[in-house]
Amino acid sequence: MKTNALRFISLALICAFIITTCKKDEKVTDLEITDVTVVDNTVKVSGKIISLSGNKNSDYGVAYSIKNNSPVITDTVVRLGTPTVGPFSAEIKELKRNKTYYFRGFIKEGDH
Repeated sequence: MKTNALRFISLALICAFIITTCKKDEKVTDLEITDVTVVDNTVKVSGKIISLSGNKNSDYGVAYSIKNNSPVITDTVVRLGTPTVGPFSAEIKELKRNKTYYFRGFIKEGDH
């Protein structure tokens, strides 16, 4: 059991965390992943939104995937609602052991 927990923890440590906004040509929204906590088959991803663009920000959260090393919002997501500047966290449950997961924070602008 302890060996499995250590394998799962190492899985979380090698996950990729990438920041994104929806449009590249507009003022950049600043989002940062600050911590990852693993308990059994659950990962808690914590971060903070440092600033928001002048555009209408309609949604934010964490996208994740086993196959896509740069997940997008069409992959599996944990949606956190309307973004505001400050800390956030997302729990991702029922992850498979001995798999590499890739995570990516996102902020969706407008209706696209």
